[in-house]
Amino acid sequence: MGELIRIAALVAGAAAVPGDSTPPAMACGRFTCAAVQVTAPAPARRPGAVWPGEDKFRHVAMSWATMVFAYAAVRAADQDDGTALAIAVPLTAAAGIGKEIADRRRGRGFSLRDLVADAAGAGIAWLVLREVR
Repeated sequence: MGELIRIAALVAGAAAVPGDSTPPAMACGRFTCAAVQVTAPAPARRPGAVWPGEDKFRHVAMSWATMVFAYAAVRAADQDDGTALAIAVPLTAAAGIGKEIADRRRGRGFSLRDLVADAAGAGIAWLVLREVR
């Protein structure tokens, strides 16, 4: 593991190696920066068990984006705000549920926590769109 860090530091063009005074997790060279993180392996967990975690953030972000783009597409088709929201909300819900069904078919399981994160993303988008109109 120490060699991997030393190689990453050299690739970044820095003289940073374990034990020097470079700020943790960052070694900057003349033209590039390389982030180096050394952690102990995490205990085995069921995928999606971390709440909140990176996966949940992705669900929030993708649901937000789905809702905003669906709303914008309907508005671009000369529909009013109410119609755009009436189409964007179920479309976003269907995308989230469809993703979970696909996960289940792939053997990853159906996650209610992912659906909660999807609903949070759609809710945030709805609040923003309601105020921006």
